[in-house]
Order: sequence, then C-alpha cells, then structure tokens
Amino acid sequence: MKHSAIFLVLAVLFTSYDRAECSSINPVFKEHNPQEQEYKKELARIIDSAGSDAFDYWIARYHKSDVTEYLMVHIQNSNVCAIGMLENQGVEELEHMSLVGGDGYRGAQLSGLEYEVKRHGDSVNFVCTAVDSIID
Repeated sequence: MKHSAIFLVLAVLFTSYDRAECSSINPVFKEHNPQEQEYKKELARIIDSAGSDAFDYWIARYHKSDVTEYLMVHIQNSNVCAIGMLENQGVEELEHMSLVGGDGYRGAQLSGLEYEVKRHGDSVNFVCTAVDSIID
C-alpha cells in the first residue's frame, strides 16, 4: 500500500502536459503560413465561431522583430490545428520570455490566454492581452 502511494505521487509529479499531435485538414492552413492575411482571416473566423475558450494553447516559439514581439502559439482542439501569431504589447506574464527570447518555453501550455482579434480594413491581427500561467 505504501509503495502504491509513493508511485502515485511520483506519477502525478512527473506527468507532463504534452500537446497532442495534430495536422490540419483546413486547406487555408495548408496553403498559407501564419503570417499571411488569408491564414489570419480564416483563424479569426474559426475562433469567432467556436469562442476562444474552445481551444488549447501551446507555445511554439517567441519571435522578436525590430519593432514588434510575437508569441507563436499552437491553437488546437479536436477539429482545429493551427498556429496563431499573437503580438505581445508588454503582457507582464510574458516579460521573462521576452527577455530570454523564448528560450526554454517552447512546448509549454498557456493557461488563461486572452487575446483580441483586431480588424483594420482588410487586415486581421491577434494581440495578446493576458496569460494566467505558463505550464511547463
């Protein structure tokens, strides 16, 4: 009995929250990359339809340009497998990630990710507004 309890505690401690493998059947996601407007528009349409809470979010990578910082995020559920490009405009929970350029965060799950879908004319962009926690 005592060994079973120890094993159970160890199993819980070492359980990882690995992202399920997925591949997209959506032709827009197959033919375009996440930086392109066609991809962003399709992703926004799907998120608008299902609601942002219908998805799980995992860090793909962190990208810094001269002007803007982006969090590249795997967005998935049982029907969707996509990558979102979320602009980071100083979200406090992402401060350390920004400092290290994302090193050590790839594959971590994002809990309580909040973002806005910004539409300006014919362009769509995603802006990260908050993250509750990063689960590694």
